[in-house]
Amino acid sequence: MALINCPECKKEISNKAEYCPSCGFPINNKNKKIVVKQSQGIFLRTMNFGCFTVIIMFLLIVYSFVRTSSHPKINKIKDEAKTAIINRFTK
Repeated sequence: MALINCPECKKEISNKAEYCPSCGFPINNKNKKIVVKQSQGIFLRTMNFGCFTVIIMFLLIVYSFVRTSSHPKINKIKDEAKTAIINRFTK
């Protein structure tokens, strides 16, 4: 273990120390990677919200078509309308 001078406060510290005990200056951080996470910009957040909104609207429209097409009263009305149209043109 050798003693070196801290580049910041010039006090003697161990060469194996990660930080200076006196001032906290990082000494041996060569192996550590500093990762900075960038936050999404306003454009990407807006696009994400817009896409989510379009998908929800599409699902609601599909659900309403499926629900109304399988409703018994609507099927009865459709059958009556088909019969009326057929009877009108066949007479």
